Amino acid sequence: MEVRAKKLLSQIPNHEIQSFFIPFTAAFPPGKRAVMEKKIAEMESQGWIYLKSGEANLLKTFKYRGGGLNISFIRDAKSSSTTK
Repeated sequence: MEVRAKKLLSQIPNHEIQSFFIPFTAAFPPGKRAVMEKKIAEMESQGWIYLKSGEANLLKTFKYRGGGLNISFIRDAKSSSTTK
């Protein structure tokens, strides 16, 4: 995952990154995966590329049954300025 992220960052030198916290209400992996894939599909439809994800800090997730995820997306800053 880290290698893929570094490769994307080097391919898009003038980039912008957007990160989200996704709380999981489902305690089991299939429900968590569905929420993650839904967010990835939503962002890809807006021109963002999935960059990386990782477990969120315990202080953010302790109130959610299934924990949480930090997920990051990247896109070329030039292309975003032309779409506004």
